Amino acid sequence: MATGQRVIWSVTLPCGTCDRCLTGVTTKCRTVRKAGHEAGDSDWPLSGGYDQHVLLPHGMPIAIVDDAVGTLLIAPPGTKPRYSIAAR
Repeated sequence: MATGQRVIWSVTLPCGTCDRCLTGVTTKCRTVRKAGHEAGDSDWPLSGGYDQHVLLPHGMPIAIVDDAVGTLLIAPPGTKPRYSIAAR
């Protein structure tokens, strides 16, 4: 990843070790972490996606988005286009 590239990331970060993760049901992870759902006083206070910067924990799935792809195409319906950001 390079400075200025647009990226998107998963909303969830499953643990990968609980019984649900081990059977492939990672969406029901017992200790899942969710971007934008963490308390401000937690160890992941900058987890939201409606600003210019976001702090993603190690292991969070991300994808680089080609500049030819329009922002509205990569932002899920009902969310702000700012979910696509420039890596800084």
